[in-house]
Amino acid sequence: MTLDEIFSDDNVEIYKKKNYVKLIREDEDIILTVDLKKRNGLESVTSRKYNKNLTKEETRDLIKELYYEEKLTQAEIADIVGLTQPQISVILKKY
Repeated sequence: MTLDEIFSDDNVEIYKKKNYVKLIREDEDIILTVDLKKRNGLESVTSRKYNKNLTKEETRDLIKELYYEEKLTQAEIADIVGLTQPQISVILKKY
């Protein structure tokens, strides 16, 4: 499948920042993200797939991984896991 096919429907959110674009597509069980980083042209493409049917502990671990290792913002994490940014903040402070 091409990116056009994957991201052709209305279930796609697009975040544009200075040096990258993030595409998020949500299906029933899976969330797919694609990051396009650029400088002088396309520098890198990273895709990730997340299972939406996680336990509370698995969700907490995923939030920590996305924040501390992947360096995503709390708002970006909230979009991926289906929580609000304040909820993400509370989870990160607790654990």
